[in-house]
Formats: sequence, structure tokens, C-alpha cells
Amino acid sequence: MPARSARLVYARGVDFRSCVVCAVVGALSFACTTKNPEFCCSSVDSCGAVGAAGVVMCNGAGSRPFCDDLGAFGAAHTCVADPTAPVCDDTLDCTTPGRPVCDVSDTGTCMGCAVGADCARFPGLALCHPTSGACVECTGAEHCLATDQPICGSGGACRGCTADAECAAGVCDEPVGACVAEADIIYVDRATGAGTACMRLAPCLTMSAGVAAPGPRRWMVVAAGDYSETVTLDGRAMTFIGPGVSLRPAAFDMPAMLVLNASAVRLEGLRLYSAGGNANGDGVRCAAPTSGTPTLAMVGVRIDGNVGFGVDANSCAVTITASTIVGNTGGGVSISDGSFAITNTFITGNGANTAIGGVRLSANDASSVFAFNTVADNVAGGGIAEALICTSVQPQRIANNILAGSDPTQVSFTNCDFEFNLSNQGLGGSGNVTATPMFVGGTDFHLTLSSEGVDDADPSATLAVDFDGHARPQGNRRDIGADEVVP
Repeated sequence: MPARSARLVYARGVDFRSCVVCAVVGALSFACTTKNPEFCCSSVDSCGAVGAAGVVMCNGAGSRPFCDDLGAFGAAHTCVADPTAPVCDDTLDCTTPGRPVCDVSDTGTCMGCAVGADCARFPGLALCHPTSGACVECTGAEHCLATDQPICGSGGACRGCTADAECAAGVCDEPVGACVAEADIIYVDRATGAGTACMRLAPCLTMSAGVAAPGPRRWMVVAAGDYSETVTLDGRAMTFIGPGVSLRPAAFDMPAMLVLNASAVRLEGLRLYSAGGNANGDGVRCAAPTSGTPTLAMVGVRIDGNVGFGVDANSCAVTITASTIVGNTGGGVSISDGSFAITNTFITGNGANTAIGGVRLSANDASSVFAFNTVADNVAGGGIAEALICTSVQPQRIANNILAGSDPTQVSFTNCDFEFNLSNQGLGGSGNVTATPMFVGGTDFHLTLSSEGVDDADPSATLAVDFDGHARPQGNRRDIGADEVVP
């Protein structure tokens, strides 16, 4: 198409305002005989200035969806085409799938599609989006056939699932983005379960029965309720989906969850609590007494009220995200001789007259990550650091955490580098802040706007969300700790 100069785009009519406006401007020498169909005014003030009784909006689905109140593109108070739309003589001039059709009869600009046939020129984008008018890949899940992109997003592109609720069988394999088929899922329900089939219409009664169920199924959907058992996985791969599920051991000196040897276990939304007895009453214990390196991932998990550790892991690869570990007498988290990635987690009120208060990290892989956590109000034996004990063979970075409590000794470390943390103990190092965190109060360890942790995390940090799923940053920089303050 030949180059053309930009032109003003506005409605054609006898007048550009309603007859009400003509009555107001009586100095005009001609009578108003036709109401302008493209008249608009977008605020009470602008409408009052021309005598209109109320706001008059443009047709958002029409060819002139924008109200030009000030007359930037012609007569004021006129509905106009999108001023950013390319001009055109015919549809072949419209080369982008967002505006595939030329409005040759009115505005002379590229506009949205009306039917799928308008999108035939765009391979892979052959459908017309019902609201945006763009040519898109999908308008419903029936168009998304790839196993790792089963969801039709709001913009009309197929994508991977991100939540269990998006999938018909109730399970999204988030790392892959695929919805899991019902035939591949173990179902457990303490209220209606019986037998060993563990199917959706015939669930098992206990999680242990689900682990023992036949076949290669490696996802378990657990109905909400209180389960009393120790669930043991030895060399098993299993993902537990259990919002509203509480698990406590039936026997003393046993953990609620025991992960052994070459197991690969993921917990989503469960609560592990009230393990009794002596030091072995942990929330979850992970070890490799025979072989392999167990992997244990926890997302949105709560571990509380256990007489032992909340998390006790030796020679394991541990991931903890957006979880709460609180009130465990033996200590919050102990990880040794393995690796870890712990982010966006509250570790509070753990320990007693014990060797660990909040967290102990010992001789783990130096690539491990401990960042954006709130470790506060934990207690330990006399002279023992209450928040974090960190010992490493290779330099281990500890960054963007709150490490605070009533005692001046919150941290002890060997070969661990602290950066951009907030603590009432002076940590030295780069970017660390010595201050009281200023929490909301009581058992709520979210930050207040007056906290010195607000906008003070590492400026090169990239973590996208906080414990609550709020976007980071909300200000100029991310906030230190598990919480990002939302103004």
C-alpha cells in the first residue's frame, strides 16, 4: 500500500452534538435537525458543559469505541475509531492478527474480526476472539490439544495449567503444565473411603492405603479431613494434593510423613501436626538410610505443634515454598548433608530449651537457596542462636530474610554470607539492616508499612510473588522476608 499521511477520524453528521447541545448554544444561525449518533461525553463535568443529562458512552464493540471528549481527532464529544489503528484501503493492508480487517465503509482503519473466516490469513490463529476481535489460537479448551498446554488463556493462547482447579480431574502437574488424567490419580476420602481401588468413585480410606494401591499412579487427591496415620514412602514417587487435609501420626515417636531413600514426594496444601512422644515426633522426616537421594517439595504446607522438628532432613533435596512452620518444640527446620531451596516461608515460634530454634542448615550444597523467609520469635537453649544456625563447607549465601527475635543472638554461622537481611542482631556484610522488623503483631508476622524491611531487599532479586501470591515488588524494590507489603 502506498504511504499515506495520518488523518483525523471522526463521525460524519449534520452536527457533532445532540440537539440538547444545539439548544444551549442558541447563537448558532441554523436549527438542529438531526441527533448526532456519534455523540459522547465521558464524565459528569464534560457532559454538563454541553448540556447532556448524563454520561454518554461509545459502543465498545463498534467501529468507533473511543470518546474524543476534547476534540483531539476532530469535533469534540465524538466517538472515534481507535486513534492508534493503522489506516487501510482494504483488508490486505491489515497485517497483524490483532486488527485483521479493514473498515472500508466507515473509518478506513484496521479493526477486529467478526468471524473466523476473517482470520484465514494467519496460520495457527484461525479463530476470532469473541471480545477482543483478535485472531487467536483458541477460544476454548477444546482447541488446546497439546498435553503440556491444555488451557485456553483469556487472551486466546493455549498455555499450561497453573492450578489444580483448572483441570477436570483436579490435578495439575505444575512443573510440566499438564492436566493429569483421572485414571492416573489415587483418590482418598476418610469420610466415604473403603477398599483398595482408590478410584474417584471408590476412594480409599487412608493415605497409606493410597500409597499401597496397585499400578504406577503417582498423584493422590486427598479429601479434606483429619487423618491419623504415619504415611511412609520408601522409593516411591507421589504428589499429594490436600487443601483442608490435616495429618497427624497415630503412634508416639513417629513423624506424620516419612520419606525414605530414592523417593520423590511433593506435598501441596497439607497440614502436618501434633506428632507426640519424644524427639522423633517430627512433622516430616526425610532420610536415605539405604540408597538414593530423596526429594521432598512442599508448597502451601503448614507444619505445627509437633514435639520434634517441623522438618528433619538428612541427605535429601528439600524445597519449601509459601509454607508455615510454627510451634514445633524440637525446632523448625533442620537440613544437613543435602540441598535446599526455601523461599516465601514463615518459620516462627519454634523451639524451647533446645539445640535448634528456627532453622539449622549444616554442610549442604553451596548452590542451595534460603531467601525471602521470615524467621522470627523462635527460642533455643542458652547461648544458641534462635533464628538460624548456618554452617557450610563452601560459601553459602543467605539473602533477603528476616531473622529476628527477643534475644540479641539470632544468627550463628560458619562460611555463610549474609546479604540484604533484616535482624535485630548486627550481621555486617552487604545490605543487611539492623532493626526491629515491625510486624503487624500477635501471631501475624506480615510487615507494616513502617518496617525498615519494606523496599530494602537486594535490588537484583527476581522473585515474582510473596507468601500470599502478591506481586513483588510493590514499591521501588522488593521487601525483605516472606511478605510483600501491599499499600
